[in-house]
Amino acid sequence: MDWSSFNLHGDAPQRAFESLTGILFERWCHREYPSQVSQVIFVNGAGGDGGVEAYARLNNGDIIGLQAKWFREPLQSSQISQIKGSLDTAAIQRRGLVRYVVAVPRDLSDVKRRAKTVEGERDRWNKFINAAKTNHPGINVDLWDETRITALLAELGSEGLRRYWFEGSVTDLEYLSIKFNQAQNGWLSNRYTPDLHQSGQIEQDLKIRLNGPGIYPAWLQGIRQMRNLLEDAHVATNRLRRYLEFMEQADAENLIQAAQSWLTEAISEQVKLENCFCPGNSFPITDFGTECDPSGTVDLQNLINLLLPEEKKGSRENAVEPIGKQLQNLRIDKLNKKCIEMNQQKTGDR
Repeated sequence: MDWSSFNLHGDAPQRAFESLTGILFERWCHREYPSQVSQVIFVNGAGGDGGVEAYARLNNGDIIGLQAKWFREPLQSSQISQIKGSLDTAAIQRRGLVRYVVAVPRDLSDVKRRAKTVEGERDRWNKFINAAKTNHPGINVDLWDETRITALLAELGSEGLRRYWFEGSVTDLEYLSIKFNQAQNGWLSNRYTPDLHQSGQIEQDLKIRLNGPGIYPAWLQGIRQMRNLLEDAHVATNRLRRYLEFMEQADAENLIQAAQSWLTEAISEQVKLENCFCPGNSFPITDFGTECDPSGTVDLQNLINLLLPEEKKGSRENAVEPIGKQLQNLRIDKLNKKCIEMNQQKTGDR
């Protein structure tokens, strides 16, 4: 994180850092303790902050506190003493304090030197934590260092926060649209023809990444529809075992098992894909643990051929034909295409 581009908005660095971490703290509390936060209070430190910049009160009376320290240089004993003093004050004045978050805009160094008498930054912090466990056994102390703060700012929905505090750090679709319109009306006007534009995989990928959660519902709807079709097909194949006349055919059971095996695998992959696109989960798509083999649709097609034989078309419908038509409506070609796309997501082959 480039703290040199930290926009203070006219405030002192300490005050600006308190505001930034306070907003992150409020959001974090609601995620960490869903439906348990009764209120989040920001403290005006003019008359003493009582050891916290902000604190959250849970429904059971517990208090989660935040202390922000604008320490850009390595933590020395004097800085550790300040943090210890704030914790001691909070423990006295904030009855019910069970968790204490300390935010600093740096990652602690952990350099091991040959001279055992030299105490490093991480050593001083660990010493403070051990003392806090002894002096305040009911309070857990968390460190929000630079890496942790960066991770909180990188979460979905924090784009506006990053843009406000670190101007120029976020490139969104609105910004790209403005730049494109400028180019379109300038040097690109004689080179770009909208009628020749083709929408492809790269455009769809950029649309997801730049639009963020706003594009998820459309994708999730398609994924869930596909999963529902697959689940219905799995139930339908299981019903085939009720029809003794059909089960008397030599390959019936083997085809059912092979088709169900592929359907189960396909459903599992759909669930994983759905979870990846749900807000709050990992994105871009992570590596799947198993592949959905497109060749598995051959078994499903063989089962459909057995249920809907060519020579019987046009004759009276038998009991299993509705199931065959249901499986046929899955459109094997589309399932194959979907499986290939999923495998491409897995391998990164765009």
